[in-house]
This record gives sequence, structure tokens and C-alpha cells, in this order.
Amino acid sequence: RWDRQTGEFTPVTSRYGGAGNASLNPDGTLLAYVTREGLESRIVLRDLESGAERFLGGGLDRDQQEAFAWTGIYPAMDFTPDGKEIVYSGKGRLWRRSIEGGDPIEIPFTARVEQTLQEALRFKPDVLSENVRARTLRWIHESTEAGRIVFCALGRLYTCNRDGSNVRRLLNDDDDTTFEYAPRFSPDGKRLAYVTWNDEAKGHVWRSNANGRTPRQLTEVPGQYANPNWSSDGKRLVYLKGSGATLRGGDLTGELWHEIYILDADGGEPEYVTSVGVRGAQARMPNPIFGPDDARIYYFENADQKTIQYVSVRPDGTDKQTHVKIPYGEEAILSPDGKWLAYKHLHDGYLAPLPRVGQQTLDLGDKDGAVVVKKLSSDLADWLHWTDANTITWAAGPSFYRQTLDKLFAEPPEEEEDDEAEEDEEDEPDPNAPEEVDVVLEVPRHVPAGTLVIDGARLIPMAGDEVIEDGVMVIRGNRIVAAGRRGSVSIPDDVDHTVDARGLTAIPGLVDAHAHMGYGGLDINPQRDWKYYANLAYGVTTTMDPSASTHLVFAQSEMVEAGVMKGPRIYSTGFILYGADIAGKAPTESYEDALRHVQRLKKLGAFSVKSYMQPRREQRQWYIKAAREEEMLVFPEGGGNFEYYLGMIIDGHTGIEHSVPVAPLYDDVVQLWAATEVGYTPTLLVSYGGLSGEHW
Repeated sequence: RWDRQTGEFTPVTSRYGGAGNASLNPDGTLLAYVTREGLESRIVLRDLESGAERFLGGGLDRDQQEAFAWTGIYPAMDFTPDGKEIVYSGKGRLWRRSIEGGDPIEIPFTARVEQTLQEALRFKPDVLSENVRARTLRWIHESTEAGRIVFCALGRLYTCNRDGSNVRRLLNDDDDTTFEYAPRFSPDGKRLAYVTWNDEAKGHVWRSNANGRTPRQLTEVPGQYANPNWSSDGKRLVYLKGSGATLRGGDLTGELWHEIYILDADGGEPEYVTSVGVRGAQARMPNPIFGPDDARIYYFENADQKTIQYVSVRPDGTDKQTHVKIPYGEEAILSPDGKWLAYKHLHDGYLAPLPRVGQQTLDLGDKDGAVVVKKLSSDLADWLHWTDANTITWAAGPSFYRQTLDKLFAEPPEEEEDDEAEEDEEDEPDPNAPEEVDVVLEVPRHVPAGTLVIDGARLIPMAGDEVIEDGVMVIRGNRIVAAGRRGSVSIPDDVDHTVDARGLTAIPGLVDAHAHMGYGGLDINPQRDWKYYANLAYGVTTTMDPSASTHLVFAQSEMVEAGVMKGPRIYSTGFILYGADIAGKAPTESYEDALRHVQRLKKLGAFSVKSYMQPRREQRQWYIKAAREEEMLVFPEGGGNFEYYLGMIIDGHTGIEHSVPVAPLYDDVVQLWAATEVGYTPTLLVSYGGLSGEHW
């Protein structure tokens, strides 16, 4: 009860079973509300003068107490004007019931509804092409002295010319048992530092010539290493080391902290600098670098869940200073002369001067504040790196960008008043735009070799109710070339392996339409992912991950397709297009914003996106329009909001993720949904409106 004079709230009922959807009778003496009695939702009448309560009856649908109850736990009910009856809904009908009890009386009604349904998004991915293009290029940067670009893809180091031509493997050691990550050219372009990872032997920091020859292991203690960077004179390296989780049976994402070390570039005893917290899933590892004159070590770390801060310490780890805080920041790197900071804020790259103003901390974002901020990119900016004090580079999937400060701060060309000249200018590129290099790395799609025979199994070919006893199946490469009852299938002479499957049943590979297997660290990938093996063991050959760490899931998907890793075929949306206020969110205030978010994920390898809790219907419609333009799929989630789900069905999303919170669904909703091609993946763990399987 709310006292409108004093503003005080007073509880009216504390019934076990909850209370909601309250309604007062006309003279204010009776309160009706919905409660749960055992497993049944019922109406309770409370005499507000005496406090006495009694059940009016059941016949209701299940209330929404286990759900988020965005619009209350039950549809509205009300007293008739004379206060003698209550009108309510239940079992797909409208009812009225006397407050004195008795049987309910149905209020008959019909409604003829016409709805305009949008065509559901349906496109087919490419699974048959001979080659796989690597789109998740990581640690990409260039050396003008070496005259080449270097990057990591498919668990290996690659190099190419500065124009993107002549892409090739960098290292010449023919070691296909160890992955290579985090390359970094020395300042003179003559040497290269990088790290390795092997699931059994673990990882180390290495150094080689710039052409990949004469590799030398620099560290002695195995573990997880990342992000080696050179001192300005090329004599020392600073790098990141894990807490040893991988030596305690943990995986690469299970580090408790990271440690920063300095090591002589020719080897020796590493010097501990400091420790830095683990940034969590969907977050890049800190990237320690030497500052100007090598007097301090700079790196970014989490300030809170939505903010990074750029800090520095002396080489002995003392005198920690916080220089910059960046809300929604994802990475940052100082220029070699210490005058500029390049950083990533909500997917885009920015540049700001870094004035030396004592111990004050500068707040940076996507707009001018204490300093003028320049935007570097309009779609995506990963792996920010300074080639020199005047040149900044970054990546957007397989596209490599370089920009100079001279062009960034140049005056725009003067506009001509001539109408014909203006039309010509529309087709001319901006002379001050960053230079884009398309890096094309394609490798053969992995196809199993040889011929395999499954002999004696019960075959279920998914042709109606057909079951083939004592069947034989012949598989050549990645194709089933014959299947049928023994005697009806010709077995070729060049069989490489036969499986005696008597007493077993063979079914087509399972497709898990909603499987989260891709949350973890973004940087170092394992050779064998236990989640992939677990799925294969249960017969899952294709998975759809509608929410994952973007760089991890797309990098590993490419590795599976190329045969570098074993696993089911991996499809994913990458990280969700989140409408809530979190790090990595996807602000969407226009169709152009939605298109930009869809395109940036497509650049990294996405075939679908997840529109997650975008609050306005028009925002969700923008994503459908953008995905249709890019021939992609959209899987939304309504967060248990039934009204959201209905709009998503009408607007033509590909499919609805997680359970609709209302049960049962009556004929109006069933007819509406059946008239579309919008799919439904209810899931068992996240079960809106029911018992969640996540805790069982």
C-alpha cells in the first residue's frame, strides 16, 4: 500500500506463494491478486478491513513468477462496475466469476486478425568450396625496414609484402606440432620475437631473424606467454607470462593473473616487473611495451568492468602511474615518442594527444574532452600498432590499415562550386583516408583421405521411418557414396579402413543449434579444445554458437575447417550485439549503426549475428534489414519478454533463442508462428518461465 500523502509503502500481504497483479474493487474494500498454491496459480480475495483472505478459484494459466515478469506475473483482471464479479483470463479464454464463488462463466468472443509477416532471413553458408579464407588475422603489423607485414592466422605465423602480395608461411622449421603467436618485428626490422604454444610442452618466448630463420628459444620455464615487445635499442624484450594454470591442469583461459617480465634479447635470466589482473573472456591480454627512452613499461588493464586504464611502471615495477582511463575501452598503445595514444573504444579506433601534466589522469572516449580526439576507423580497429612515431596501423578482419599523422591532421581538400566537379568528386577517394591493404590467405579446406566402410550397423538414413538393419555404408573422403542393406551396396577394392559396427546404430551427425563453446581468452588458442572433443564424442558434427568471444571462436572455426584443429563444424555470431550497458556493447541509434555492426562481424567470419536485448523494435528491425543486405542470419533473444518474442516472429528473424516464457501457447500464437519460417530453439538450460537447468 502506498500512502499518497506521506509517500510511505506498507506491505499488504506476505503469503507464501507470492502475490501479484493486484486489483481493487470499486469501493476499495476488497483486494484481488494472483498467487501460487502448490503448482496451481489461483485468485485470492483479501478483506482490507479485517485482513481475512480466501481463494476465489483456479482455472488460471501458470503465472510468471519464475520469469522476469516484464509486464507483471499475470494478465490484468478487474472487478465489474458493481463489484459483484471479477473478469480475468485463463486457458485461452475470458471469464467472469462471482466474488461469492461458484463456477466461472465464459465470456465468448472472436477476433479476426490480419498481420503483415516479414519473410524470415534464410541464407545458406558455404561448406563446399575447396579453400578456406582466413579472416581473423591477429597481431598484424608491419616493418618498413623489413619491407613486409607479419601476422598470425590458423595457429601459424605468416608474412606478406606491404601491399598484401606474396602471402606465405614465415617460419621454416617444418614444426607442425606447435602453434606460433604474437609476432613482433624489432625496431631495425632485422629480427622477430614471437611465442609458441604446445598443449603438452606448453609455450615459450622465441626470437628469429626477420625471415623466420635461425629461431632460438629464449625462456626456460614452460607456460603461457604472450605479447613480446622490443626495447627501442632492440636489446631487450618485455612480455606477458601466465600464472602457471596450464601446469596445474587448467586451460589457457584459467590464469589467475599475468606477470610482466623483461628479458635480454639474447636470452638469460628474466627480470620480474609486476603482475596484472586477468581481463576475462572477450578481452585482449595486456600488451606491455617500453616507453620513450625505455625508462618505463606501459600497458593497459581493467579499471572496472567497463573501463580500461593505461598505466606505467618503472622496470623494477615501482612508481605505478595511471595516465588514462577509457570507458568501454578495449586496447591502447603509446606512440614511440610518448606524445600520442591510439586506443579502441567500442569497436572503433581513436587517437588522442597525451600531454604530460604531472600525475593527473586523462579521461578519453569517442568525443573531444580535455583534449581533441581523432577517429581512426568507422567500422573496426583491432591490433593497434605504431610502425613509427608518425604511422599507426590496425586491422579489421583480413583488411590491414595504415594511417599517418600527417594525413590524419591534414586540411580537407577545398570544395569546388562547380556542380559537375562535385559529381566527379563523389567518386574520388579521400586523399587523407587511411591506406587499406587486403590480405588474402587461403588454404585448402580439410578433407579426410581414403575410403572408410561402416559394416553391419543399423542405419537410420532420415528417410521417413526407414530403418536399415545389417547395413553397410561407404564413405570416400568427406562424402557418403553408398548406404544400404548388406548385399545391395558394392564395396570398392580400395578400402583403407573397415569398422565392424555389428550391434551399433549409425545416424547422421547431430546439429546442435545452440551450443556455447567459445567463451575464453582472445589471444592464445589451444591445439585441442576439450569442448570440441566432447561434442564429437556425443555425435555432434555441427554447432551453432550464438554468443562467443569473437576472435577466439572465428579463429578456431577457421582452424577446424583447415584441419589444424579437430572439432565439429563451428558457426557463430561472435559476441552478441548487446543493447545493455556493458563493455563491448553495440550502440544502435540508426540503420547505419546496425549495418556497421553487422559488417564488422562479417569481416571476421560471421555468417550470423545475435541481436540481444536491443530495447526498441525499430532497432531490431534495422538489424534484420542490415543482415538481409549482407545475406546473413539474425538470432535474437527477448530475455523472457513475451511481447518482444511476438514482434521478433512478425519481423522475420531467423529463429528465436531460449524458451518463450508463456506456456501453454494458444491457437492465436501457434497460427501466427506457423505462418512464418521463423525457427525456435528453446534450450534446456536457460528456461524462461520454468526451472532453469543451469543450476542442476
